[in-house]
Amino acid sequence: MVKLTEIYSGPTEYDPKKAKNNKAWLLREVYVNPSFVALVKENMELTIKSKAGELISGLNKNTGFTKILINLPTSGINQISVVGAPQGVLEKLDE
Repeated sequence: MVKLTEIYSGPTEYDPKKAKNNKAWLLREVYVNPSFVALVKENMELTIKSKAGELISGLNKNTGFTKILINLPTSGINQISVVGAPQGVLEKLDE
């Protein structure tokens, strides 16, 4: 099992000043079995949001994000996004 940091969307709050909903982004540790990883690719949506400063306060704007598809035998495919560029995530999964 490999420990990674997942980024996921939390509660949404309405901002009346901006007249739009603001999504909270949160982090948590996850453990991934590399044997079940089906796909690893850059999460461009989160990378763009990070560069615009729309994610987590204090997070480096140059942080990369990776989308991982996990093929679980009992429940099908799950998708998670983790902190780190795809190359770094692949290196961790190959350790």
